[in-house]
Amino acid sequence: MDAVKEQAREDRITRFVEDILGQAEWRGQKAAEYPEDDGNQRCAIALETLAAWVMEHRDGRIVQRLNEALDLFYQDPAARFAAEIPEQQLGRYGFHHGTPETPEIFLDSLVKGIERHLLRGVKSERPEMLRFNRLGGGASTRPEAGTRRDT
Repeated sequence: MDAVKEQAREDRITRFVEDILGQAEWRGQKAAEYPEDDGNQRCAIALETLAAWVMEHRDGRIVQRLNEALDLFYQDPAARFAAEIPEQQLGRYGFHHGTPETPEIFLDSLVKGIERHLLRGVKSERPEMLRFNRLGGGASTRPEAGTRRDT
């Protein structure tokens, strides 16, 4: 069973990287279409760099947290209505002027956004959320974030 879980994890991260590269390709097309707007080119380059970073650090803590959050996110029946959470954040990565976020900061923000989605209106007795709470992921362990703690 561990081999199956490992393969699923690898596939999920690989699909995420494919999503990053898809966004990078789209931004590259927009950069060619609108050459006066350098945000698209910046974003395309940043996304390609992010994809390489995720693959290079796939065993790191932040990528493992992302993997677990994505797993739970896509198990959530409401995720089909909120699938834009990862896509919107990816689409903005590196677009704006200024110092770009590091991959770690960006992925941490993405994980926290997914965690917030998962915690909205979710009761702690849902088995997958109990597993999520045990991960120690950001907002999930804070009672003030709207979770109910059973005693």
